[in-house]
Amino acid sequence: MLIWQNERYRLFQIKCWGYNCYLLKCGENNILIDTGLKWVRGMLRRRLRRLNIDTLAAVVLTHYHSDHAGNAAYIAREFGCPVYASPEFADWLRRGECQMPRSNSVSAWIVNRLSRGFGFIHWDCFDPIEDVWNIEELLAMGMLGDGAEVRALTAHTDDSICLVIDKSAAIVGDAFVYYPPLGNVMLPWADHPERIADSWRELLNWGCGVYCQGHGTPVSQKVLAKVVRKLG
Repeated sequence: MLIWQNERYRLFQIKCWGYNCYLLKCGENNILIDTGLKWVRGMLRRRLRRLNIDTLAAVVLTHYHSDHAGNAAYIAREFGCPVYASPEFADWLRRGECQMPRSNSVSAWIVNRLSRGFGFIHWDCFDPIEDVWNIEELLAMGMLGDGAEVRALTAHTDDSICLVIDKSAAIVGDAFVYYPPLGNVMLPWADHPERIADSWRELLNWGCGVYCQGHGTPVSQKVLAKVVRKLG
């Protein structure tokens, strides 16, 4: 689904059940941002085909958690493209592992316990990514055009990055997660919950027209401002 565009870029949301991937088109370059858990692999491929995507220039990961990196190795093999991420936890991506984040909710606590205690969810492992390149190299090559920026917001994880396109659209991964029907205004998982309020205020100061989350529906600046006010 096309969610934002201007004269240089087009940004599509690819919904895979509870996980969002995004396709950024910049000229002839198709950039896939995040890849979902391994079990949504077939859905991701079908939806890329519906968008008539038969080539990818790169895969970008907003952070190293399995619900974002789960299909990166597979997509990289299928399309013959490199994977880019923050260098902070690149070694974990190469091993196909991630640490369970701290939980701020009952549901997150339950998932953490099930994964650590029984192992059948396998949330904390995925296919190892053989080569992981520094996201700054992708910018330096100009593949994202001169309107793209990478910014770090580390409340969720220390390696979390956001892509800001022409100062108008931000792909933020789990730096911001908001489900209006539930009314929650806190990340369900965050390694640094004390940073959440400041991170979301910083997001608001970016002044983007749309903020694209890793889960849930992209939100406008107006909605983000409302959420920030609730944080106090």
